[in-house]
Amino acid sequence: MPRVTQVIDFIINSHPIGRKAVFGMLIAFVVWWIYGRQLDTVVSSTNSDVAVAQATQPSSESVPHSKTPMPSESINQPTHYEVVNGEPITPSIDERMRAIESEALIERIEKLVINFSELEKNLSTWNQRISDLASNDTGRRLANHPTTLGLVETLMLSEPVPANQFMVLKKRIRIIEEETAQVQTQRIPDGLEKMIAETKSMVDRYTDSLAQVSLSMDTFEKQSLLENPSSMTLADAIIKRNAELAIAHAKRLDDDKTQADEKVAAMNREAAAFEHQRKIQIAGEQIDLAKQRLVDEQEKLRLEAAKRKLEAEFQRDLPQIKHYLGKLFVDGHTQPVSSTTYADVGTTGPVSLARLVAAGALKDKVEGDGAYSAILHLMVSPTNDRKVAAPYPQNYIGGYPKPAEAAAARPAYLLLKKYGQLLVEKGYLGK
Repeated sequence: MPRVTQVIDFIINSHPIGRKAVFGMLIAFVVWWIYGRQLDTVVSSTNSDVAVAQATQPSSESVPHSKTPMPSESINQPTHYEVVNGEPITPSIDERMRAIESEALIERIEKLVINFSELEKNLSTWNQRISDLASNDTGRRLANHPTTLGLVETLMLSEPVPANQFMVLKKRIRIIEEETAQVQTQRIPDGLEKMIAETKSMVDRYTDSLAQVSLSMDTFEKQSLLENPSSMTLADAIIKRNAELAIAHAKRLDDDKTQADEKVAAMNREAAAFEHQRKIQIAGEQIDLAKQRLVDEQEKLRLEAAKRKLEAEFQRDLPQIKHYLGKLFVDGHTQPVSSTTYADVGTTGPVSLARLVAAGALKDKVEGDGAYSAILHLMVSPTNDRKVAAPYPQNYIGGYPKPAEAAAARPAYLLLKKYGQLLVEKGYLGK
């Protein structure tokens, strides 16, 4: 070995070409070491397959090549491998994935069928257990627990797996089992996986429900282990309890009805008292209304009598009214705008009562610059376009009226005060 090492060192150090040659030999050795054995295996396998094909098949000149594998190949190789012209064909990725999915789905179906079988067996056990509890000693011991008897009855009457739903579940399992043959051929029917998932969910839900009621019943049975069996079966105890509950419920309903009747009676009494009070109040209001109507009627009669009286007096005084106030009744284009002045306001008609009031002709104060002075000004004012004679001093220039002037204005003032509104109603004066 030291000699080989010395030779290699000599070649490497002697010349660049020598170094390259040694390096190439090393690379070739490594490649052979890594891949040589695999190449030998492939070559030997290929030669063996070719030899077997040639030994077992007729000459290629007389018989066409067949793609069907031989029995020996079916035994030694997977069924999805084919040999064409002596060369194995590897299945595609899709084929291998479909095979994997089919195998997984079949496992799910088998597990689902097993779980359903266990559920069916446990359900049968539960139903038999409930049936036995009605009369066996375990049930008699449970009958000695009145506080839990109602809960035991609830468990016995409960349906952890409803009968109609169990039949539906059983039919679904049958359908899924029938589709297994299709899955084995790698043809998964549409909707099968969804049906399997839904059916599994149902099996799991009912399995949990059945386990829960069984566990609850186990708890009640353990609590009653120290009790002596009752002289009454569990079924009789439940019947007796239900009868007692029905009697108690009926009594409670009767008590509730009695209380309700008492409340209704009290409410009726209260309503009657309220109605009586309301009737009294209504009667009082009706009396007040009647009194008011009487007062209104009396006032109306009084006003009508006063109006008739005023109307009669008006007819009696009409000559004097026309004598003292006639100048105001004439149609004109001017109206009082102050106590001394008329102006054209764009209308035609008699003097307005409202303007006479605004001018001060009906003030309560009559002396001095009061109502008499205003009346005298309005009757003799040159700005009034109603040129009609009137019994008033034409030389009145204002100021405090003299006694004779005041005496001339007094009848007009009194007539306006008394008949002013009536004069408007009859059209002698404007509004």
